[in-house]
Amino acid sequence: MAACPADPRDKEKTHVLARVGDAEIKDGMLITALAQRGTARIADQEQRLAVATMVVDHAVEEELLLLAATKSGITVREDEVDRELRARTDGYPPGTFQRLLNAEQLTIAELRDQVRRRLVQDAFLRARLAEAEPISEAELQARFDATLKDKKVPEQVRARQILLKTSEEAVHVLTELRARKITFAAAAQQFSAAPDAEDGGA
Repeated sequence: MAACPADPRDKEKTHVLARVGDAEIKDGMLITALAQRGTARIADQEQRLAVATMVVDHAVEEELLLLAATKSGITVREDEVDRELRARTDGYPPGTFQRLLNAEQLTIAELRDQVRRRLVQDAFLRARLAEAEPISEAELQARFDATLKDKKVPEQVRARQILLKTSEEAVHVLTELRARKITFAAAAQQFSAAPDAEDGGA
């Protein structure tokens, strides 16, 4: 398996990087995926190679899942694909979603194929999970004792925050906290613009 694309000027993009069953992973997919990830901005050649290898590995894993799903008879209906596509495209102003597709170097047909593939993979994984034997508390405890019990847990830090829009607000809240006129949690709930404000900044 190659981890680098062929000459990007090759419009056919037919160089095969990997095969999974009858599926071929070609360098065109890799070139597009690297462009979507902004790899051209990575100057270090080793890092670019690492990203390329990761992309190809991920594509192989997806094809293996799809192959297993096909062997299991897993399919999805077109109306399911339509529903998922609508969920992704609804809410965008006119023309915006198409511009996003253009930026991602995707056509609507390619996006539809991606959605179908993802739904098939999800359906296969749900089916496998449903077939799995439930794990008892005793089995969980035994697995924990065998693998994690004696492992040291690294030191952890628990932080809380209050996100404020201006320095004036920050000075006011800090003054209130130092004077113990308000608790940290109450200050976060009252003043913070962070998503965790309702939880007291935790």
